[in-house]
Amino acid sequence: MGYTINDVRNDECYFNLETKRFEPMEELLEKWNGLSEEERLKMFTTKKKAFDISGEYYLEQIFEDLEESDFGYDGMFCNLMADATEDFKARFQAILDEIENFPCSRIYEPHKPINPYVDLEED
Repeated sequence: MGYTINDVRNDECYFNLETKRFEPMEELLEKWNGLSEEERLKMFTTKKKAFDISGEYYLEQIFEDLEESDFGYDGMFCNLMADATEDFKARFQAILDEIENFPCSRIYEPHKPINPYVDLEED
């Protein structure tokens, strides 16, 4: 039934179904062996919620903004899109993908229950 508390020692956080909050795993590890099985049934592992930042979408937005700016001209958007090579698009996407690694972009969601019948083994 789910992961054991030992399996998730290195996880950053857990989800508490009762409080509907993501809390630091360190806190759960400190109190786990003292929790009742009923309380433990409310504890879940988490997984990082992946998000997709579309480079194509944002590139189009930038090119539209450039065309509509004071130094833009009619047809600039189409010309810029035509000039954007696949290599350029891939590099642009790679930069946007780095945003997912920013600490503040870590978004978690509940994943699997932590087995309530297994105590934390001491190191």
